[in-house]
Formats: sequence, C-alpha cells, structure tokens
Amino acid sequence: ADGVPVFRAVQRPRQFVVVFPGAVTARVDMGMNCMESVAAAPIDWLPLSSEASAWYRENRLAQSLCHEELVLEEAVGIDVGKEELRDTPPENLTDGGELLCEEREELLACGGPNVPAAAARRTRNLEPGVACWLAPELAKVAEEERALRESVFVSGTVKSAPLGRCGGRGSDPECSICRQRLHLSALECSCTPGRLTCLRHADQLCECAPSKRTLLWRYSLEAIDAATSEATRCASAGLPAGAVLGTTTAKRCQPCSVKAQ
Repeated sequence: ADGVPVFRAVQRPRQFVVVFPGAVTARVDMGMNCMESVAAAPIDWLPLSSEASAWYRENRLAQSLCHEELVLEEAVGIDVGKEELRDTPPENLTDGGELLCEEREELLACGGPNVPAAAARRTRNLEPGVACWLAPELAKVAEEERALRESVFVSGTVKSAPLGRCGGRGSDPECSICRQRLHLSALECSCTPGRLTCLRHADQLCECAPSKRTLLWRYSLEAIDAATSEATRCASAGLPAGAVLGTTTAKRCQPCSVKAQ
C-alpha cells in the first residue's frame, strides 16, 4: 500500500534474519518456538542512528536507543566527564551556569577513584576503524549541544544543576514534548518540578520567565569536546593518506567493529 514494498521471509532453525535500517518488521509464530532477538549494527551505520533519532523526535515517538548516549559510551564509556569534573572549577562547567560545591563533591564521590584511569584506557584503546566513524558523530553532538546550551543562557536562564539518572543504562527521562531521551541536558522550571523538556523545546516548558528555569546537564561541554578530540586523534592515527573521516575510504583502512545493544 502507498508504494511501500512488502517482503515475506520464512525463518527456519539455525537461520538469522538481518533487518536493515529503515525497515519495519512483524512476525507470526507458526507454533511453539524459542527465539532470541539482538540489536546490533556495524559501526558504519552510526550516521543512520542520528537520522533515526531526529525522525523519532520530529514525530514525537519514544526512542528505544539514545544516539548521544551511544556515541559517548563508545568513545570513553559511561563515565565520560568525571575526569573533567575533577579538574574543572564549578563556574566553568556549564559556560556560566551555577553548580553548588556540595553537588560537585557528590558527583566526584559517585565516580570513584578509578574512573579517570578507566576512561583514559578506554579512549586509548579505541580502534581507528571505529574512531573514523565515531569522531564525526561526536563532533555533531558537541556542536549541537553547545549551540542549544548557549541559546538557553542567552534567553535568560542562569541556573544549572547536574542531571541525575534514576537507574541504569537507558533510564534517562523523556522530553515532555517530543519524547526524546534526555541524556545530555534538560530544562526544568520551579513551577512544575519533575516536568522536563529538551533544550529544543525550552519555550514550551511553561509560561514562566526563563530566569525561573534550571538547565540540567550530565556532562560539561569541555568533557564532550575532550571525547571528540580523542576520537579524532585515534581515527587520524589509523587513516591512510587522503582518507576522510566518516567515509567508506576511511572504513576500509581498518576492520569494522560491531556494537551490540
């Protein structure tokens, strides 16, 4: 219907079915069976993750995977930013935002003494074949996040605070407008505690003055920039002459890794 091609496949024992990006699937079980479904993708599908995230956001649909979380975890692990926090004055963490000293100390305590060393080891071991696709996506995330935070501060928001996580991976809150996963930052107002929006929909949070709102952040911009620089360095170390990051030419220089979710 409507020009959408439809295909039928019969999966038999010991067979795999690979679903490519952009496909919608449905299955019918023909009796008792035992099956397993795994979400995995080669690293050169990473740009498609960004496109899918934007499509879900525009259509206000819940996302099962957060693109920003994916690229940051692949770069230096879930503790990216903790090392940066240890050496960054509070007044510099959010480009002018406020961070109470006790909140900063609480974050440092949660990180533990081995977090910086572990994050550094993860970054140094990043394969060039992975980094050449990862670095451009990290750069996009960093540029977009910086622009969004600056727009919020320019509008009149002056307060900021750390964005906590209620559970493990994938437990980030959702934007109350577009349902995007709020992994990097969010906006909250004192008139409706607990109601969050992404920075793109700051003007739809409430009718209060921007000065009453608080920017919630998980990583400093400096930490995101540091992750981007390290990924770019790792990628450049393994690229042949003339190769461009994020292209098939770059991909061929090293074997691709698979990221399972």
